[in-house]
Amino acid sequence: MSNGLILCCSWSPTFVYYICDPLTRQWITLPSRRPRSIGFIGDGLITRVNEDHMLIGYTIVMVELQKPRSNYLCLEMFSSETGKWIVYKLPCPIRLWELADGAIYCYGALHWLVRYDEGIYGMLAFDPYKDPKSVRLIPLPDDRDLQSERDNLGGLQLCGESQGTLRYFEVSEYTTHFYLFTMWAMKDYKKGEWCCEFKVRQSDLHSNDLELSNWLFRYRWFRPLSFHPLNPNVVYLICMDPERIVSYNILNRRLDFASKPIDFRQCISSSLGIPFVLPRWPLLVPPVATVKSIKESVKYRK
Repeated sequence: MSNGLILCCSWSPTFVYYICDPLTRQWITLPSRRPRSIGFIGDGLITRVNEDHMLIGYTIVMVELQKPRSNYLCLEMFSSETGKWIVYKLPCPIRLWELADGAIYCYGALHWLVRYDEGIYGMLAFDPYKDPKSVRLIPLPDDRDLQSERDNLGGLQLCGESQGTLRYFEVSEYTTHFYLFTMWAMKDYKKGEWCCEFKVRQSDLHSNDLELSNWLFRYRWFRPLSFHPLNPNVVYLICMDPERIVSYNILNRRLDFASKPIDFRQCISSSLGIPFVLPRWPLLVPPVATVKSIKESVKYRK
């Protein structure tokens, strides 16, 4: 998601991508990609706006996780300005084992959570507008809970953009672990350095709701969902018993119910939340360029 637009995909019978504006219900179908033999796809969307904050174009970047694993990364990009899919094969500092399906946009680049070297997690960063194009590996915080991360395949960790910076939030499932919630923020993006913003014990948590307050003394099963898109002090989590979405306030360490009871078994994915913020005004999705429109643009510039 970028500037109120969402990248959607249908998988049957072939991959078909759409750009959607949920506010205006405008849809644009993108040209078909060339059929390729792939193992997994992680995609991301970047939009471009002018000085008047009007949408002027967008770029889609897809990372293909191929087998056998190699030190090259296969990227496929689509630009609304050219109307074409272009394949790039770039040197990669690692051999990928696993790739998150959703990209994180921050600092002008797309970021994917990846697993490599038998259980080590990190982030791959790619800027489609940077010349020459390159892929960068950003390590995650050194003092995170590695045992919980390995045992849950990264399911108890959340990494995303919050108020213009990258943040990393983790939940520890083990009663022997001293802290339940921990969060880091990116301190120096160029150096890939993180700083810990807080560590919270289970005994520090409280709630004004009696049901949730009693539940805190019996269980510690949470799954992080998303950061609040507007409030940097709030994180949303999934509480499995009772089955609710709860909000955690960093400042007062309070948990509150944020939803009615939910049957997470019927959800498509209970581990991925996409916070959507309504834009100040409706956006017009730029049309996909065609050969005719490109020629007319070149003629006009001359």
